[in-house]
Amino acid sequence: MKVVLYMATSADGLVAKKDGDSDWVSDVDAAVFDKKIKELGCIVVGRTTFDQYYGDLYPVEGVTNIVLTTDDARKSEKESVVFVTSARDALEIAKKKGHQEILLIGGGTVNGMFLKEGLVDEMILSVHPKVLGEGIRLFEGGEVDVDLELKSVKQLGEDLVQLRYKVKKASRLS
Repeated sequence: MKVVLYMATSADGLVAKKDGDSDWVSDVDAAVFDKKIKELGCIVVGRTTFDQYYGDLYPVEGVTNIVLTTDDARKSEKESVVFVTSARDALEIAKKKGHQEILLIGGGTVNGMFLKEGLVDEMILSVHPKVLGEGIRLFEGGEVDVDLELKSVKQLGEDLVQLRYKVKKASRLS
């Protein structure tokens, strides 16, 4: 199972403001992001991010929505939404539903969990020309030491740069 992390970040490595607001993400990046979601057909997202941007009533249509939560009793009435309590469970559900790749779309805690467990294979980071100063980091929940190999750099317009990395190795530090 290939795990591709796709995140919009500020130039200082934040994915959202303290309150989770990411309205600063450009429409150009949002369009590329939506295309990637449809291409892979399966997203993994944390419960806070899911509730804030999508929600059980309005999941991303036409794809499998796997939501990580600490609430092991949470269920969905929609077949396209599955709640799980671990990264490994998310991968197992994706595999059972026939997916060979998943798109990991945050937030910072879920990104950190997948990275610490050595489950991220590739990263696509859209770096926006903005400094937030404070907010939610790309990877939350402990220190990690990860080596990356740059695969491509693409200018998307609006002074936006997209970096694509292959994850070479990950070591758990804390």
